[in-house]
Amino acid sequence: MTQYQEPIATGQPKAFIENLAGQIAGRLNFQAGGDLAEIVKRLGGEIEVFFPEKDKASGSIRVDGPKKFKIFLSPYTGALRDRFTIAHELGHYFLHSLAGKKKIEIKREGSNRLEWEANWFAAGFLMPEEAFKEQCRKLHGELVVLASHFNVSTHTIAIRKKSFGIQG
Repeated sequence: MTQYQEPIATGQPKAFIENLAGQIAGRLNFQAGGDLAEIVKRLGGEIEVFFPEKDKASGSIRVDGPKKFKIFLSPYTGALRDRFTIAHELGHYFLHSLAGKKKIEIKREGSNRLEWEANWFAAGFLMPEEAFKEQCRKLHGELVVLASHFNVSTHTIAIRKKSFGIQG
């Protein structure tokens, strides 16, 4: 039986984590709206759909080592939510398991610093700051068009715009 370590939050500021996520996305040649399943596969991971207990985690990750991890998705969520969940779980992989150096298992239940950091990572990975701001200018801040470009929900776009103080 594998012994998992208790994941520890990095304590880094939001801007640092989002910037790091954007850098990692760049190194992986991830483009806006790109295939996250392919990224997970290239990193040595797998994605599996599981049936969670009612009112339990909508996503989770188990890391057994470098290039050996599994992301679990709920069958009750849609494609856009799943994309954010995959990016969120990649946040745990890079930030909290140190790309597999620490064996961890995290189930998304509740809100705490670990979950905030993974959310910040997901936002920075899927919508890196400069690319996001550029597209906002180019697409006149249109929620639906931006959501289509980044392949995320309009809610996610609205939150990202708000985080950068972008009106409209």
